[in-house]
Amino acid sequence: MNQNSARDITYRSGGIFLGAAVGDALGWPQEQRSGIVGGKSAREVDPEPRFRAWKRYTGSQFLKYVENVTPGTYSDDTQLLCAVARSNLSDDWYSWLTKLELPFWLNYQRGGGGATIRAARAWSSGQPPWSQADQPKNAKRNHRLAYFQAGGNGVAMRIAPHAVATIYDKPDELVARVVKDGITTHGHPRALVGAAVFAIAVRHLILQEGTLQYGDLLNSVIHEPSWQEGGTAFRDVPSEWLLAYEEQLNESASNAWAGVVREVSALLEIGNRSLAQGSLADDHETLNELGCFDKARNGSGTITAAASLYLSARYAANPMSGVVRAAFLRNADTDTLASMVGCLMGALHGIDWMEKLAPSVQDYRYIWSLSLRCSRTTQGTLEQIPWSEQTSRPTSRDLEVWRRRVTSGELTSGRLPDGREFTVVKLTNLEGRTSALTRRATINIEGGQTIFVDRSERSTDSNEEDALIKEVRQNAILSSTATTSVSHISLIVRDLKRSKHLYSEVLGLKIEDLPSGEVVVSDYFHLRPSSIEDVNKLTPPVLITIKSTDFDQTVESIRKSDIAVHVIWDTRQKRKICRFKDFDGYDVVIQSR
Repeated sequence: MNQNSARDITYRSGGIFLGAAVGDALGWPQEQRSGIVGGKSAREVDPEPRFRAWKRYTGSQFLKYVENVTPGTYSDDTQLLCAVARSNLSDDWYSWLTKLELPFWLNYQRGGGGATIRAARAWSSGQPPWSQADQPKNAKRNHRLAYFQAGGNGVAMRIAPHAVATIYDKPDELVARVVKDGITTHGHPRALVGAAVFAIAVRHLILQEGTLQYGDLLNSVIHEPSWQEGGTAFRDVPSEWLLAYEEQLNESASNAWAGVVREVSALLEIGNRSLAQGSLADDHETLNELGCFDKARNGSGTITAAASLYLSARYAANPMSGVVRAAFLRNADTDTLASMVGCLMGALHGIDWMEKLAPSVQDYRYIWSLSLRCSRTTQGTLEQIPWSEQTSRPTSRDLEVWRRRVTSGELTSGRLPDGREFTVVKLTNLEGRTSALTRRATINIEGGQTIFVDRSERSTDSNEEDALIKEVRQNAILSSTATTSVSHISLIVRDLKRSKHLYSEVLGLKIEDLPSGEVVVSDYFHLRPSSIEDVNKLTPPVLITIKSTDFDQTVESIRKSDIAVHVIWDTRQKRKICRFKDFDGYDVVIQSR
């Protein structure tokens, strides 16, 4: 490398990040799983280096809705690449990724793959996806088996930041790091080997000096031993992962790795043979032979990696043509393929080749800034963020409460789990394909990133008039300009342990301890242990109302706790009412549902 290597790496890092985002945004509308409104006729358009506006169906089967996608908007590919990049800014990137980034990504993911979503849910529950503890009782699907069978390109598309982070290290370090990242969401060697091959290719192009010879990229990867050795690949993975793999699949991970290495080597040779034909090479025939048009396997990590290397080598002298070629292939995983080709082109050429597309891609300034910070961290000119085990991991409940609050207009600003400040800049109702009601919060995050948080709920209205009233009320909330709102009410209690027993074990409510010492009983109701100053202030007129599906059993449990109760029949509401005072003198009412 020459004396300007640090400057070159910074420039090429920007190309990697922005090239990936540009390719993602170009290819997403044509992607086979994009859900584009209009189907095949809307998907199959003439290829051109221009972003377009489009509509897509999203949501679950019974909560489906339509969203407008503005030109230059990226999908989960770029979201996760940025998540990995932010993790690399920490001195413990693995903890940052699994305890902060992946759980929170569930709140704003756009087009995420099933394997990554399932894994992120496992991490949000505090368990790795290869753990049996994540398997729900009576589940129809073996989640751990599904994890170890996940061999898609969801790893390869996000790992380029690791190539930047280890650019001054040996290739072995990069491969071990990529595999450790990969197992956080995918357990099959096809996902992991594909990611390792792609990472080595990114590294090769970052370090490339002078003109890239026609077949040099594929040849350099084929002859690089680091990604072909299982010992190197699994050097940093937890021992329990290796045991879980062998227990689930009755095969050692190293043997499985060797088998996939042979598969990838054969794919790379297909690309090499085609490149040897020079201008006579047939792209479509080569990509078909690689498996790019086979819907059953074209999302594989190995196939996407091999195809991205081939197209990058084929169009190295004309990078935009290569990205457009990938983005508009029919019956292909176009967003990820184009993202990975754009990433490789950026590693080789920087950003100038993207011309007007880079500045118009979503969050351009943020992505560029993130790439600069990553390269500065690599070069030792930017101190990494220290990771603390005291950092709060967002649980599934935390995520749902946060999503409900920001989409309802109740919460308009605050801090994310990673410490960045956010502001809700827009609230809208989205067009539903079912009776569900969907609200979207458009959120700006400190630094310039934009995320879209959606929340759907089924409509329970029995007639059109009730539905209209509900819609009017929702629109009133969405148009509110209020900047403050009630978060919760804390009740000061003399004996926190006794109060927790009452509300949890006697009344059957789910509670959660907070690091602050308070106990969450519901979204708006907390218990707070009293201080010396609080002891004589426990006489506010507070009424706590709880609804019970088994009224008689609840009342009996209260009586067994030596609490005097008074049960009446509410003639107006036509249901039983039980009233009593808790241990601190607060009035509590139990209502039958």
